[in-house]
Amino acid sequence: MEVAEGRKIVSHTAVYVRCPIRGRSKEAFLVWTTTPWTLPANVGVALNPKQTYLRVRHGEWIYYVGKENFDYERKGTLEAEGASSKRNLPSLKRVLKNAGSEPEVLGEMLGEELIGLQYDGPYDHLPAQQRPGGVSPYATMTGQDVSGVEAHLSIAWAEVTGQEGTGIVHIAPGCGSEDYHLGVQNNLPVIAPLEQDGTYLILFR
Repeated sequence: MEVAEGRKIVSHTAVYVRCPIRGRSKEAFLVWTTTPWTLPANVGVALNPKQTYLRVRHGEWIYYVGKENFDYERKGTLEAEGASSKRNLPSLKRVLKNAGSEPEVLGEMLGEELIGLQYDGPYDHLPAQQRPGGVSPYATMTGQDVSGVEAHLSIAWAEVTGQEGTGIVHIAPGCGSEDYHLGVQNNLPVIAPLEQDGTYLILFR
């Protein structure tokens, strides 16, 4: 009933994030998220071990992305002047092409071949990312003492699909239930970025 009475379809911004893989020059996981406010709390990325992934050259970088995600165009609903209209949202292939150059597929592999790699996160300069054990005043700690910077790991998650984003999911255990449980299973630190009033913790400044 609450959904029926108050549901409103809105447009919002999603972001693509390049996470360079450590030990591989100019190679990166390409991650997509609709919750960019959680990126400072990122400690992992998740891939489906049974899904096929592509190695794609775009400019001077090589990205790893889901094969199905690469060409998939999903239906989107836009609000315009009080009326909704449906159209295809651009595929990842088109997004990359529109970003400056034609992407080139170099090869493919199963996700399981990409599990266990470490990468550089988007906010490794923040004190919260450098603190051993993370920063988590409201969540139960996992008990391990590595920092987010040390942890940044690609992990397996069967729930990753070929329809949403890039096939590589940003994981922030301090920002949601599913992410938290994945973090516990994979011994990742928990970084909870918000105070109870919705402001960022001082350790993020």
